[in-house]
Amino acid sequence: QLYDHRHSLAGAWHFTRWGIGIVMAKKALALAVSLVAAGLAQAQEGTGVQAGPFRVKPTIGLTFGTDSNVGQSNTAEVSSFYTLISPGVRFDAGNEARSFSLSYELESARYKDSSNDNYTDHRLNAGVVLSPSVRTKIDLGASLERGHDRRGTNALQGLQNTSINDVDRWERKGLDLDFNYGAPGARGSLGVGAGASNINYVNNESYSFRSDRD
Repeated sequence: QLYDHRHSLAGAWHFTRWGIGIVMAKKALALAVSLVAAGLAQAQEGTGVQAGPFRVKPTIGLTFGTDSNVGQSNTAEVSSFYTLISPGVRFDAGNEARSFSLSYELESARYKDSSNDNYTDHRLNAGVVLSPSVRTKIDLGASLERGHDRRGTNALQGLQNTSINDVDRWERKGLDLDFNYGAPGARGSLGVGAGASNINYVNNESYSFRSDRD
């Protein structure tokens, strides 16, 4: 049985002030350092900073750690030190009748002794909330993500994968619609939702196409 050897070694922190956090895990010591400027710290503490019509809330995380089995292999384990950085920003605008949100997150990891496992993921989300009356609320959402599967997971879980030279990379798109009708505080309300998403793998086509979903 394979385990994720990284999750207990280091976590992602979003600090609101200058700080260094040290966490002793069961098998290793993880050092997480957040370097946040004063304006960014102020934005993280509350609801963000105002920039024209938008309320802007930036975030950043920086993690150092050790992964004792980077490729999730049961026969050829490779241990590596890694660095992970995860900046992001969210924009909000509008009022009670209609509001808009847009957020972007990046997550990038670099492995000192296993460059094949390096990755950079992107996540973009947009949402619109419409409230034409006190009883009615319409929530629209769209998402675009470029992510990855670690070697030894998903299509390759439980298999020897040292011959695979890259993580599996994919693109995912999604749309969501929710409609709610009901007075605030009422005992009953009506809610209807619908959504669609697809995921397409963009490398390691010899096997990854089996995981495509439309």
